[in-house]
Amino acid sequence: MKLYLIASFFIFPLLVKGQLWKFSEVKKISLNRYSGAEKSAPFVCSSGNEIYFVQTFEKKNKGGKFDQDIYYSKRADSINELWSLPKNLNLLNNKFNNGIVGLSQNNNTIYLLGAYGGEKDLDKGISYSKKINGKWQKPIKIHIPDLIIKGNNYGFYMHPNEKILLINYKGPDTYGREDLYISIKQNNLWSSPKHLPKKINTDFYEISPFLSITTDTLYFSSNRNGGSGSADIYYSVKQSADMLKWSKPKNLGKHINSSRFDAYFFIDSKNTMYWSSNRESKYSEIYSCNPIYYPTLSAFIEETKDVSEFGGRDGSVTFSVEGGVKPYNIYNSNILNGTLAKESISESYKLEGCKSGVYSFEIIDSVGQKVVLIDTIKEPPVQELLKINLPEIRHPRNKWTFVQNESIKSLDSLDYLFLLLLKHPTLKIELSSHTDSRGSDHRNQILSNNRAKACYKYLVEQKGIDARRIIPVGKGEKSPLKIKKSDSTELIELNDSYINQFKNNTEKFEDLHQLNRRTEIKILNRNFNPITASPAPDSYLIYEKLP
Repeated sequence: MKLYLIASFFIFPLLVKGQLWKFSEVKKISLNRYSGAEKSAPFVCSSGNEIYFVQTFEKKNKGGKFDQDIYYSKRADSINELWSLPKNLNLLNNKFNNGIVGLSQNNNTIYLLGAYGGEKDLDKGISYSKKINGKWQKPIKIHIPDLIIKGNNYGFYMHPNEKILLINYKGPDTYGREDLYISIKQNNLWSSPKHLPKKINTDFYEISPFLSITTDTLYFSSNRNGGSGSADIYYSVKQSADMLKWSKPKNLGKHINSSRFDAYFFIDSKNTMYWSSNRESKYSEIYSCNPIYYPTLSAFIEETKDVSEFGGRDGSVTFSVEGGVKPYNIYNSNILNGTLAKESISESYKLEGCKSGVYSFEIIDSVGQKVVLIDTIKEPPVQELLKINLPEIRHPRNKWTFVQNESIKSLDSLDYLFLLLLKHPTLKIELSSHTDSRGSDHRNQILSNNRAKACYKYLVEQKGIDARRIIPVGKGEKSPLKIKKSDSTELIELNDSYINQFKNNTEKFEDLHQLNRRTEIKILNRNFNPITASPAPDSYLIYEKLP
C-alpha cells in the first residue's frame, strides 16, 4: 500500500488554491495615463480582454465634471499590460451618477448602479442590461424586497453566477455608517437583504464588497480601527455553506493597502488583482498586482523493499521530496524502526533496517506546506507450508515435557513464538510434533499428539494466546528430520537406516534421535478473525494416555 496525502496551509485565499509567497510589484495600469479623472470600480471581463470602470471628475462625462460615468477599454498588448484609450459607455450613462456593479460570466449582462426607472433616473437601486447583437439594451430595474436606501452612499456587487448580491448601505439595523448585506436569488426571486454578522460589520463603514468566483472569500473596504489609511481592503473566509457565517476579517497588508484610500477590489479570471487607490495622487487610480505562490511541495515513494524472511529487519523505504521551500523537516511515525538517511546530494531519503509494518512520513517545508507519505513493508508471501525458523523445541524420550538446558532452551523458543503471535494478531499457525523411530507407530502417534498439546497448552493457558489461532498436530515418527551434511549442501534424512549405523557411538546415536523429537511451527494463514473464528476443540487441552 502506498498512499500520498498532500496538504497546504492557505495564508491568503484567491481564485485558485495554493499558498501565497509574496505579491508582484504594485503598478498603475496603463489606462490611468489617458486622463487625470478619478477611476474606480474596475471589472475585467472573463476573457481578460476588456475592462469596465467608473470615472468621476471627468469633464467629458454626460453630466459634466461632477457626474460619474462608466467607461470601458480593450486590452491592446497583453505582454506589456497596455490598454486602449477608454470610451464612454454612452448607452448606459445618463446625467447622474452611474456605475458598474457586476458582469455575468458570459459578459453579456451588465449590472448597474441605480434603478433607471424613477423620476429623473434618481431612483436608488440596481438594474441590469443585456447585450443583444453587440448592443446594450435599456436597463431594467431589479426588485429586491424590503430594500429601502435612505442615505446617499450605497453600492452593490453582483456575483458572476447572478444569484448572489452583496449590498453596502445604511439600513434599519446598520451598526455603523454603512454595513454589508446579502440577497440570494431563488426560483427567480430575490430575498430580502440579510445583515452580515458583526465579525464583518463594525461601528465604522464597510463598502465596495467583492466575492471570489468560488464564493468562499469575501473582500471589502473599511475604515475600521487597525488599518493603514482612510480605508483598507480586508478579506474574510466563509465558514460553512451558510452565506452568513464568515471568519474574522484580516487586512490584506501594506503591500496592497496604502496610508490613504484603498477600495473596489477585484480579481480577474487570471488571478490578477485590481483595486482603486489615491496613494500617489489627488484622485483614485486603478492599480494591479499578482500573487506569487510558493513552489508546491510534493513527495513520492521511489522504492519499497519488503523483509526477506518472517520476523526480519532488512526492509527499507526510499522516497524523494520536490518543490516547497527548504529546509524540510521529516517525521517518521514508526520511530523505533529503521534509520533515516539522506541519499547523496539529492532530496532522496532512505529508511533502512525496518521490520514489517506501516510507515508514514510527514514532510513539512519551512513555510508550513505539508506532505504525508504512507507505505507498507510486508513479510514474505505466506504459503501453506511456510515454516517459522525458531530456536529448537525439543522433548525428552517418551515424554512431552520440554528439554531446557544450557544447549537447548525450548521454553525460550516458545516465548519467542508468543511474542511473534502477539505482534501479528491475525496469524494462524500449526504446531507439529514428532517422535524418534523407537516404539510402536500407535504409541509414537499418541506421544507426538501430547507433545503438540504441551506447546499448545503453554501458549494458551500460560501466555494467553487465543486458542483458535493454534492447531496442535502429532506427526508420530513419519517425518524424520532432514539435516545438511557438514561438508556439503546435501540433505540427509534421519531415518532408521542412517541412525542405526551409529549404534556403537551411544552419544551420537542418542543425539540423532533427539533431533527427531522436535516440535515445528508453520504458518497456515494470516486471516484469523476473532469475530468469525470457530471455537477450538476441548480435546486440544487433554493429554492422551500412552498404551
